[in-house]
Parts: sequence; structure tokens; C-alpha cells
Amino acid sequence: MRRAIVTSIIVGIGLLLFFVFYNSPEPVIPSLEQTGNLKAVHSIIGTSVEGRNIEKYTYLPAQAGGSGGAHIAFVGGIHGGYEWNSVVLAYNFIDYLDQNPEVIPKNLTITVIPSANPDGVYKVIGKEGRFTIKDVSKSVAKALGRFNSNKVDLNRNFDCKWQPKSMWQEKIVSAGTKPFSEPESLAIKRFVLENNLDAIIFWHSQSGAVYASQCESGILPETLKIMNVYSIASGYRAVPSFDSYQTTGDVEGWLAKIGVPAITVELKTHETIEWEENLAGAKALFEYYGNKTINENIGNELDKSDLIRLDNPRPNQVIGSPLIITGEARGYWFFEASFPVFLTNWDGLIIAQGIATAQSDPATSGEVNWMTTEFVPFKATLKFVVDKNAYSNRGFLILRKDNPSGLPENDNALEIPVKIF
Repeated sequence: MRRAIVTSIIVGIGLLLFFVFYNSPEPVIPSLEQTGNLKAVHSIIGTSVEGRNIEKYTYLPAQAGGSGGAHIAFVGGIHGGYEWNSVVLAYNFIDYLDQNPEVIPKNLTITVIPSANPDGVYKVIGKEGRFTIKDVSKSVAKALGRFNSNKVDLNRNFDCKWQPKSMWQEKIVSAGTKPFSEPESLAIKRFVLENNLDAIIFWHSQSGAVYASQCESGILPETLKIMNVYSIASGYRAVPSFDSYQTTGDVEGWLAKIGVPAITVELKTHETIEWEENLAGAKALFEYYGNKTINENIGNELDKSDLIRLDNPRPNQVIGSPLIITGEARGYWFFEASFPVFLTNWDGLIIAQGIATAQSDPATSGEVNWMTTEFVPFKATLKFVVDKNAYSNRGFLILRKDNPSGLPENDNALEIPVKIF
């Protein structure tokens, strides 16, 4: 069965490639060389109620001989001084890109808007423009800095189910007099409409998660993909829908409405920037939109990331015997605390098989608890003999959901390509 499936896939890919190459103009293949001497182009996209600049820093690979193809943006501080750490994170990100321009593929344009609500930041920091953690006053009520100088919650002022009053936790907040009534949200709108953006990432705090976005027509498929890309790389949990309380007029929802993928990255606290986590998430998006990840098959890992996550091995990793497999899966992926694991060659023939077992969770005093909807750590070991005469050293690692019912509708599996040596 596996051989037949793989053969069908290969034939299908072949037909697709034939159609693409013989029925399309000669493709322009983007360069994946790095930018080297790239510098940010600084400009102003608008001003706040009190006249403070809303700045953007754009890295244009075309300056370094690249195509500048895809364009993604990172935005901090839409909730001003209440989430001042998202602004510091954005400025640190700008510094990192200035010092390490080679991390940006030549076919990728990056824009960073570090502070989308500068008046809200000023209420807490008392300083124009850039600041550091040391500038943050401990005596000022941070919640006052969430709003702009018209006392409007900017992330309720966009055209997605907009209402004049909206919610923030259990509080009723002003959403302005109409969508885009505030100069700050209008500046974001103009920036979006004037640029052909492929995705936007908004940094917020504090729930330690990556959220997808939606408005009237549900979540864009691309939004789910980049949510999972960022989540897997950063370690933040992926949450397709925000349901803690009802919101209206959010910028991410408006972007979904006009067809632009957008995710919200919530830092874990209001005081930390979690640099390593967010740098990993951003660089993963660089790879994704730089075509490295797209061109190199990674199996169905992104599609299954809300069900099962693999720590070792990773897609396209070189493996040998014994192979230690570790990760985490939802409790319902197991049955009696285990599920089957297979290693196959390129033709689908089984090289090794075994059982992954649920592991103890230190948070629950070392108990093994697989009867939950939460993620449960697992481990498996596969031993096998490498066939040196094999046609290909490529294979697949398959982690199959245990299905005691035997019903096809309950089947599921994570499959990633590996290199067997």
C-alpha cells in the first residue's frame, strides 16, 4: 500500500512538473544567496495624535543584487507602553539585521515598524524614539500606555467587525469613531495598501503563544502555515483562534479580511523580550519565504503541528541506527500510552518499526498521563541495518496515530523525509 501511494505521488509530481515547465513562461528562480552589505532604508509612514513619528526600517535585497521578491513585515508596540517589551524586541531585531544582513535571503524584503503607538509608549517611558529596558519606569501604571492620546485602543480601530466600543479582557474600551479614525491605524492601513505584503507579524505580550487571524471568512490557509512555522521554531504554542474574550476591529482580522496573512506573537510576560525564541521564529519565516523550506520537502510536519511535534530527528536529517525519536503529541494520539512508528525506504518498504511510549511529565510529579488533550512527551528507539546497495538513501519516518477502532476516518500520521546512513 505504501509503495503504491509513493508511486502515485511521484507520478503526480512528474505530471505537475511537465505541465508547469511546458505551459508556463520560463520561471525566474529566486537567488538564495545572502545580502552581505544590506542596510535598512529608514522612513516615516505617519504620525501619532501628538505628532510623533511612526517609523519603518526596510531591508531591500535589490540593493544587494537580489530580487526582493516576497515582503514580510514585523510590527511592535501597537499597544504602546502597556506592551513596551514588544517595542524593545523590534529595536533589537533591527540591530540584529543591521549587524547580520547575511541572514536575509536575496529574494526577501523585510520591514520592521518598531513602535506603532508612540504616544502610548511615551506615556510610560517618557522618552521620544528609541529606548531600552533601563528607561522603563516602575512607578508608572503601564495600562495607561495601551491607548493612543485619544484614549482609543488602536487594535480595535480596524475594519473587521468594527464597533465603537469593544472589549479588552473584562473592560469596555473605545474603538474610535469609525474604522481608521485614528492617525496611527490609518498609517498602518496606508503602509499595507501601498506595499504588496506577503505576511505581517505583530509582537504583543503576554500569553506566550502564536495566534492566527480571521474575520468573516475564516483563517487563510497561508496564515495557519506561518503560525505553525513560527510556533515550531520559537517554542510558543500555536493557537488558531483567540477565544479568551470577544474582540472587534483588530488589525490582524482586517488583514485577514483583505487577504493578507497575519499572526500575533504574544511574549510570555510584559517585561521580557525572549530574544532567542523570537529570533528563531523570525529566521524560520526567512527560510519559509526565502524558498529554502518550500523547496526542500519537510513532509506534513506543519499540517500536523497542532497534533504531534517532533524534536528528533528533524526533516531531512541524516539518521543511523539506533535512532532515538523524541517529541510530544496530544494525548488522543496515543492508545494505552503508545503509538506505532515506522521507518521506510523511498519505495515505502518497511526498514524498521517500533512503539513510541508516553513519558513522564516533571510537572505532574513524574506521572505518565496520556489521557489528556494536552501535549504528552514521547520516546521511541528504532534499530535497523542499512542496505548499502539500496537505490536511494532517502526514506520516511512515520509516526502513526494509534487507532484501535480500525476506522479509516480515525487514521492519522506524521510523515517526514530522512536520509539513512
